[in-house]
Amino acid sequence: MKTKKYSLVKKAMMASAMICLFAGTAFSQTVEERKGGTSTYSVAAGAPTDEYTWTIEAAVAPTSVTPVPSSGTGTTGDPYIIDWTTDLTSIDVEWATDGSPDIASTAGIVTVQKRLNAAAVCASPVQTMDISFWSLPSAEIDGAVTTLNVCSGDAIDGSITLNLTGAPDAGQSSNDGFEVIYDVTVDDPTLTVSGTDGAVGDDQSVTSDGATVTIDLPDALVNTDNVMHAYTITLNTVEDDFDDGPYAVAGQVYTINVYPTPTTGVIQSSGSLTRR
Repeated sequence: MKTKKYSLVKKAMMASAMICLFAGTAFSQTVEERKGGTSTYSVAAGAPTDEYTWTIEAAVAPTSVTPVPSSGTGTTGDPYIIDWTTDLTSIDVEWATDGSPDIASTAGIVTVQKRLNAAAVCASPVQTMDISFWSLPSAEIDGAVTTLNVCSGDAIDGSITLNLTGAPDAGQSSNDGFEVIYDVTVDDPTLTVSGTDGAVGDDQSVTSDGATVTIDLPDALVNTDNVMHAYTITLNTVEDDFDDGPYAVAGQVYTINVYPTPTTGVIQSSGSLTRR
């Protein structure tokens, strides 16, 4: 997308618009959207001869804007500007992809002004849309090692940590913003859970309002078979504080391999003596 510096004419135009803004009432609203999304921004249509000018900005410049802006870089403080255009009641914006997913928002702004025609002295008050952008919800098991090898009956205890992205609760309810649904299974009934934590079962849930959440592991696992068996935690879905989920979680599995306790039998000696 071509960009160029403000010209003196555009500076004068913006100064004139600001004068009109302070002379009237500015209208503003706030919305929340996903980072990297594509949105259409529109206002109610007026007469076909009405003219509109738009600005678009964000911490990271949008990937594309339709129609193509005539100036600006699209970053905070130097917005893309779409000059006065007849009947331009909507624009399409593809926002920058999510470079660093987290649980914090970034800001963007879209504005629009209207004038009846090119001969009009003043533009309408500025209509401003402040946008908070959020990462998509995700859950990932923390750490490179997602397999634990233990012996039957060994103490395990503890928990695994999940790293979360998306939007936490904004305070409108007493609920946590994040919910992760997961399954716990064993591959054979001879492998059982010892203790109150880490029970086997589908569609279990943990919630959080922070960047992490934990899943408790069993106190111990008992394998009464004579071969190794596996205990697995599989993440299914994650949902944040918005109602566009839940989102599927793929490939996030934590496995505990439980080996049976071997027996050696009694010791035999070839040199043993027998008393009379």
